Amino acid sequence: AGCASLDFSKKNPHLLAVGSHDGGVAIFNVRRGGAAVLDSSSSPGAHTDPVWRVAWVDRGAERGEALVSCSTDGRVLEWSTKKGLEASTLMVLKRVGDAEGVISRRAAGLCVDFP
Repeated sequence: AGCASLDFSKKNPHLLAVGSHDGGVAIFNVRRGGAAVLDSSSSPGAHTDPVWRVAWVDRGAERGEALVSCSTDGRVLEWSTKKGLEASTLMVLKRVGDAEGVISRRAAGLCVDFP
């Protein structure tokens, strides 16, 4: 699948997170090259639409750095790297306003940013 987004880790600059058009998230070690060291292909709860933004977020000295992704499936996910890539939902984007003619109440996410 084609690459839709990427971001290098600030704490480990050799780690590159990639979001793809098929909804996948992967982490590559650019020092080694080759295949992804972690990917979401077998992760329940992974994105089902293109991942338009991946970002490494610094959560402070105690909690370290987290990988977050945003997709047009309407979800913002945080990825744990302790046992492969495991997703947990940070938020679900929803449409607001007039519901006339709306097929889905979910809103597509194209970008996300954290301080």
